[in-house]
Amino acid sequence: MVSNFLNKNTHASKIAWQLQQSGEALRSTWVNSAQPVPAASPNRNQAKVAPDVRSSLFQTLSTPADMPSLGELIALSCHRLVSYIQLSRFLPIYVKQAWIRQIRVIDLHRWQAGLAIVEELYFDHRCAQTDYRPGHDIFGDNLNQDQDFNAEMTCIEHELNTIEMILKYAEASAEDL
Repeated sequence: MVSNFLNKNTHASKIAWQLQQSGEALRSTWVNSAQPVPAASPNRNQAKVAPDVRSSLFQTLSTPADMPSLGELIALSCHRLVSYIQLSRFLPIYVKQAWIRQIRVIDLHRWQAGLAIVEELYFDHRCAQTDYRPGHDIFGDNLNQDQDFNAEMTCIEHELNTIEMILKYAEASAEDL
């Protein structure tokens, strides 16, 4: 049996010894130095060619760009708007629920109805800026809450602008057809 320097038998050495005793020891195969070793990659033997600027430009122009469609953009913007509304600390629950119901109806195929909903949400947003502003009630105004409220309302307004822009682009595309 093989033992290590502390004179303790190791598990691996026991297994190797048992394999040797049973005659099933692993036989190592040696590679003859005259045999060619296969290349790791099939293109390794080919000469390296410096890329041509024109060919690389045409390759990038010929491949389709990995850009999202308008449907994906409108879905993403609506999802972000719903997230902002759900996380708002200043809007009452019934307002959140009403806005989210309206936002979920917005669709690229019904862009006319979507634009009408966005206009209504703009109006509701302007009303919310005055009705739900911290300090609007009798409890007074807190400057930190006012800044948080302004930040939330700005995020909601930016997403409304994005949705409106996408829907107007869909409108212009539909008129061109």
